[in-house]
Amino acid sequence: MRGSIIAVILGAALALGPAAAKAAETLTFKADFWCPYNCTPGKKPEGYLLDILRAVYEPKGYTVTYELMPYQDAIEAARKGEITGVLGAARKDAPDLLLTRDSEGYTTYAFATAKGSGFKYAGPDSLKGKRFGAIQDYTYDDRIDAYIAANKGTPAITLVSGDTATKDLITQLAERKLDVIIEGDAVLEYSINLIGMGNLFDLSVASEGAPVYVALSPKHPKAQELLAMLETGVEELRKSGKLAEILKAYGLKDWKK
Repeated sequence: MRGSIIAVILGAALALGPAAAKAAETLTFKADFWCPYNCTPGKKPEGYLLDILRAVYEPKGYTVTYELMPYQDAIEAARKGEITGVLGAARKDAPDLLLTRDSEGYTTYAFATAKGSGFKYAGPDSLKGKRFGAIQDYTYDDRIDAYIAANKGTPAITLVSGDTATKDLITQLAERKLDVIIEGDAVLEYSINLIGMGNLFDLSVASEGAPVYVALSPKHPKAQELLAMLETGVEELRKSGKLAEILKAYGLKDWKK
């Protein structure tokens, strides 16, 4: 009887073929909260990077899961092969992970200050005398990175970390514990409006920015296959108009147009 049951199970598995095996494969992505790129797991909207990943991978039989994790911890987990990839990664932060040629987004850096402060970013010198807040282990442009490195550990710089780092920066700015904070423009604007503080701050956008990636672990057994799927999948979404539809739900436009 036992042998008969096993034979039936094996026969069913063979009949279903590779599709059944692939359906059981789960791709796990992690990062800190960085909405609208990746938002709250399990809640809508979950983030446009998640929408893209599901549109690319799920028709091919994969299940995409997403959890919050501090950014640097997620990068280390991907390096070790503990997760499939990191959401919202910068090339400077993860040069050893697998990145697509064309990226999955773009961010321009923006500064937030109390409304009416009159602050306009004009290079690192404009930050002197200000209590400046940024996120631990993030990289920005070279000049800002150099300014943070030169002033780290002094009252001039506050670095926050954790799953809700952006929200923590905004809260400290609202409480007047900081004078200026930096974040990606879309993330900063989205987060400020999400917590109902849109009328409390002024934004000053820097001229420089950087591509945003879904960084894949090179230790995943199908890393190269997944990378190729993502590259071709995003382009197919772009050509079909599906990418524009996904981005529109977040008030965004195609970063390549």
